[in-house]
Amino acid sequence: MDIIFGECLDRPTPTTSYSDYVHEQKQQLKAAFSLARKHMQKQAELRAYRFDLRVKSREYIPCQFAWFYYPRKRKGLKDKWASWYVGLVKIEKKLGPVLYQIRKSPRSQAQLVYADKLKPFLGELPRLWGGE
Repeated sequence: MDIIFGECLDRPTPTTSYSDYVHEQKQQLKAAFSLARKHMQKQAELRAYRFDLRVKSREYIPCQFAWFYYPRKRKGLKDKWASWYVGLVKIEKKLGPVLYQIRKSPRSQAQLVYADKLKPFLGELPRLWGGE
């Protein structure tokens, strides 16, 4: 309230009516919101640019296997010993530049994940997926 009333009392020429004062305040708020919106847009673009610098682009093909990054805390287990990647997943489709459809087992439901949550699997297939 001090900001509004202080500003109102400090004016060299007082406003003639309440409606004029409200209109002036509305215009000042619109200008402030516009400035804040412009600044937030600039910061969002900067954050996206910095994120893109760190991301490693990796292409996966359908029927390829990968590890799925699924971080979760387990009671009684320190983070140092936790396994952040969940078992073997099969990549079924590429739905976009960085979006993939995966399946955790042949009978599980398909899931959509981003490419940065996958890590290539380099090894022999387990029996679950038809390996020996």
